[in-house]
Amino acid sequence: MDNTSATNQMPHEVTKAGFLLIGSLLLGLITLPVQVLNYVSNDQIGFAIFLGVLVAAVSAFTLFLVSKIKQKKNWARWVIFITVLLSAASTVYSFRENWNESMAGTLLDCLTGLMELLAVGILFARRSNDWFANQLDIEGTPTSSSCDDHSEAVTSMGYPCPHCGLRIAFFSQVVQAIGKSQACPYCNKKVRRDIAYGKFFALMFLVGLPVRLLGKAIPGLSFFGSSLATALVTGLLIMLCMRFKQDTSA
Repeated sequence: MDNTSATNQMPHEVTKAGFLLIGSLLLGLITLPVQVLNYVSNDQIGFAIFLGVLVAAVSAFTLFLVSKIKQKKNWARWVIFITVLLSAASTVYSFRENWNESMAGTLLDCLTGLMELLAVGILFARRSNDWFANQLDIEGTPTSSSCDDHSEAVTSMGYPCPHCGLRIAFFSQVVQAIGKSQACPYCNKKVRRDIAYGKFFALMFLVGLPVRLLGKAIPGLSFFGSSLATALVTGLLIMLCMRFKQDTSA
């Protein structure tokens, strides 16, 4: 079956992931009133307002990403993956300090983190991958185009070849090879590795900058402001913004 004839019907895995992400968001808001009242009682009204605005912005952005995921936007799935990965790393990084400060708050953070990790796992499961790649048929069976003798190697995740349309796996030799000019492993035609710089800088502004500001503004999220977190975000965004074009060079 050709990819163009694949159904747009969303698999139930993606729906479950959306519920998990929204549930985690709502569960994490339980302690917000207490935190705001603590800042107000300590005459830190400005920071209380900043925290409220920040949480509102993060909540709105999360709901926006969930809606885009349901619209089959693969970039939104990867942004969720990056933010959840950073959140999990931050929880582990500051677990002991947060545990000594508030056992209940730390347990709540761990619970919401597990829900987010489960959601990401579902979003990158086989059926979800095939749906995002337009390789899921009406009955829900993964399908893909065949190309010569390489049909068994076709993946539903990766960068689409500009010639044959089949997806080159994220960590394949073509992606990791030195030099921009390579050959598609399916049709063997020349392709050129490229970066969507506009998309990269937009995501750095929308994701990378807020993540770093969170690490600087909130002590409990100090990991987000570290050089390791910045390097991790940059690397993941580069992988997300990579693409292949037809190599027209002689």
